[in-house]
Amino acid sequence: MKSMDTMHDLPESLPLLALKNRVVFPQMALPLYVGRERSVAAIETAFHGDGLILLVAQKDDKIGDPRVEDLYELGVIASVIQLFRLQDGTLKTLVNGLQTVRITETIKEHPFTKVGIQTLIEAEPVSEERQIKALEQMKAMHLLFEEYVQLSRRLPLELVVAVQQIREPRKLSDAIMGQLSGKVSAARAQGILEQIAPVERLE
Repeated sequence: MKSMDTMHDLPESLPLLALKNRVVFPQMALPLYVGRERSVAAIETAFHGDGLILLVAQKDDKIGDPRVEDLYELGVIASVIQLFRLQDGTLKTLVNGLQTVRITETIKEHPFTKVGIQTLIEAEPVSEERQIKALEQMKAMHLLFEEYVQLSRRLPLELVVAVQQIREPRKLSDAIMGQLSGKVSAARAQGILEQIAPVERLE
C-alpha cells in the first residue's frame, strides 16, 4: 500500500474518480462501488498502474456523468488496495486516503478523466497565542472523540488511543472526519477538507 507522508513522490497527474455524496479524507479507508464507464476505466488504470487515484466529490450528485467543472477543486489522493468485479459488472474497490491536493488542469477526459494536481501549502499557527489555541482545540477534540466512540459502541476503543497520539491539527481533523464523514453532509465535509488553517479546521 502506498504511503505518502512526506509527499516526495507526489505525481504530477492522476486518474480521477468522481464521488456522489461522499467526501474522502486522508487516513480514511473505505469500500467504494464503481459502475460508471469512465470511473471503471479510471479505477482499473490506477489499480494496474501505480495504485494511486484522485477521489473528488461532485458538487451536484444528480449529474450522471460529471466533468471536471462539476467537481470540487480539492480532492484526496488514495491508494487502491483491492479491486473486485461483481456479477453485475460493478467494481468493488477498497481505497485508503493519503493526501489532500488541488486540481490544476484537465489533461484528458476519455476513456477516463486525468487531471494535473498540486499539493497544498498549509497555513501553520505562528504566534504563541494561536499555538496555544491549537493545543486547546486538539485536547477538546480528543475528549469529544473519546466520548463519541464510547457512545457509538461501533468503533473499537483502540481507535481512541490511536487518535490521542496525533499531535498535528490537520491530521487530527482528518482522522476524526474519516470516522464521521457519513454523519455530516457532503458539502459540510468538503468545507472541512478545504479549510487549511489548523485552528479554524478544528472548529
